[in-house]
Amino acid sequence: MIGGYTDEFDEIQLKDSSDIRDPYAAETYAVFTCSRCQKEERILAQVTEEIEDGITYRVLTAEFKGTTYVKRICLSHLLEDVDGDGNITVLDATTIQKRLALLPVTLYYEDRADADGDGEVTVLDATAIQKWLALLLPSSGIGKPIT
Repeated sequence: MIGGYTDEFDEIQLKDSSDIRDPYAAETYAVFTCSRCQKEERILAQVTEEIEDGITYRVLTAEFKGTTYVKRICLSHLLEDVDGDGNITVLDATTIQKRLALLPVTLYYEDRADADGDGEVTVLDATAIQKWLALLLPSSGIGKPIT
């Protein structure tokens, strides 16, 4: 404890040897980041894969300060996961909107962006994500694996 604070490591990321610039390591690490001071700690992690409802996940398990952390990362390509993070969020809708406005985006997978299947990516596809997230479009194919 320093200055009355304890390190609160609240963010866990999957990083492999190329991400941590250790050319001799072939392991996968969980990287815990303190929200207060941005300090990082690397912990060797166990990685497994599992399939649920036809969707493949990488499962990262790490022990840190007496607590076991588990994070599931989707490996399947999901309809409307246009930023490729394995989740359908408002950031996917925002990414489509930015792309349509010709603004720069970090990652964009066009083949995942056409929610209504009309062959074009439009603002209606971004709106479909927002409706799906608000449970107003429950029967769509959003969030399903692309085959």
